[in-house]
Amino acid sequence: PAITRTARRFPKMIAIESSVATPYSSVMLTNFDAYRWEFTISHDFMMLESFSRDVSHLDVCVLIEEEDSRPPEFTVSSRHLDTITDERQVVSRMQALLRLFHGALSIKASDLAPFRVTALYDVATGHHVTGDMHETYSTDYFDQDLVSSQRKLEYLEQANGSSIGLWIYVARHDEITRSVLNFVGTNGLSWVTLYALLEFCKSAGWSDNKIASTGALQPGQTGWRKLFGQTSNSFEVLGPLSRHGPGAASAPEKPMTHAKAVEHVRKCTIELLKERARILATQMKAE
Repeated sequence: PAITRTARRFPKMIAIESSVATPYSSVMLTNFDAYRWEFTISHDFMMLESFSRDVSHLDVCVLIEEEDSRPPEFTVSSRHLDTITDERQVVSRMQALLRLFHGALSIKASDLAPFRVTALYDVATGHHVTGDMHETYSTDYFDQDLVSSQRKLEYLEQANGSSIGLWIYVARHDEITRSVLNFVGTNGLSWVTLYALLEFCKSAGWSDNKIASTGALQPGQTGWRKLFGQTSNSFEVLGPLSRHGPGAASAPEKPMTHAKAVEHVRKCTIELLKERARILATQMKAE
């Protein structure tokens, strides 16, 4: 039976990766070549099958193995793992990348739910690695030689095919983007996270008025910002999900629902990430 494993990338991606003239290019493989490491993943077939066709993911790649006689199987990998030889470092970096990836999924409200890695495979040796796939928390996300070699506008433009791929690429170079994705990927969209996301907006220079207007679901409806703050701070309303303990903030008469809070804050966060991508593009054009 015919067996194929591919990232299902288009030739445009191959041409870009193959053209990089840097010391790193000797180990930078095309997306049709084998990755050094692959992780098996728990998955929803329909969502992963669709994701494996996306050409815009430079940092986290879902691979599909197809055989005529059985359903497809999926693994996840990254070029940021290719030069690592220590298995523990591979697990740590992949888990760190997946935090960014899952954060981007949550912000985008993707149909693809976060998934977990279940085993590690060393493609070079054919060795299946057993042991704990849980992460020792790390912020060592990226291979810095790869980051340097791909700091070019053409890569940023390539990543624009998907907001998830774009945001993770921008996170290579932008601390605010990296922190936003990591925060959401680590904690989910809790009330504490939602409040923190607005603080990230403020750290990027946004005024309260800009936050209120950007997050409004209808033009001029900026009162959500005050109600959101009152609700998220109220132990009386949210109990252990609130930002504060008893007595720190009075309960609003009509608290905001979590679903509505996510709508407002997601709108702000997406605009913030778009803004950070535009800033990076401007910097790259000037280089």
